[in-house]
Amino acid sequence: MADRPSDGNAAREAARVLCVPASETIVIVFSGAIVGILTHWVKRSRACPGVESCPPAAHRGNSTWYGYAPVRLYQSDRRLWVPRTLEVTENLEELLRSYDLAGQVWALHRQCEGRRRSGRVEGAYLETRTDAALVTPFDVRPAVQRLYHQVEIAFGVKNPTPPRVMLPVAAAAAPIGWVETASADPRPPTAEQLEALRRMAGRGGNPTDVGQRRRTPQASSNGKAHP
Repeated sequence: MADRPSDGNAAREAARVLCVPASETIVIVFSGAIVGILTHWVKRSRACPGVESCPPAAHRGNSTWYGYAPVRLYQSDRRLWVPRTLEVTENLEELLRSYDLAGQVWALHRQCEGRRRSGRVEGAYLETRTDAALVTPFDVRPAVQRLYHQVEIAFGVKNPTPPRVMLPVAAAAAPIGWVETASADPRPPTAEQLEALRRMAGRGGNPTDVGQRRRTPQASSNGKAHP
């Protein structure tokens, strides 16, 4: 909730935690770096206080990483950038990892399938701003402590998700049974067609003949062609 301005000062808002919604695209500008924590599920999601203070059973269990970053959210109806503590998922952090985020403006959205309200968060870089009012960093820890109702939280945890393995694509011949023509049936061959392909390959025939016959009209007894 915004406080009323006094003595000519601009309105102030709490930098509460912002999760990327499923129903819209949001635009934010980063005011600082992402700070990570681990969470454990113990009847509810709890922030890890660190290996020394965390119950061993909880610490050995499944953990989920979350990052939190100081941002300003653009609210188009108010034409204002309001302070928020952005919750960063593992996937989004991996996308942002190679960027110097301070001052960068990003559009973020959550990819959801069907009626699911949760899904992977994706983003796109828009521009870089240097306005002091937008890029001045602030401490996100109080907002995170309020979110989890915990004072003792181990901040500064790196995202444990292994990096994606990026490899070049290969331009090579299609697999046996596929026909590389515009009129070819894009479906893979059936089990019967695969067996015919093997027999044909053993006799030195052209394996694509079977795939081509799937789309070649044949003459019927009445003289009309049928597929």
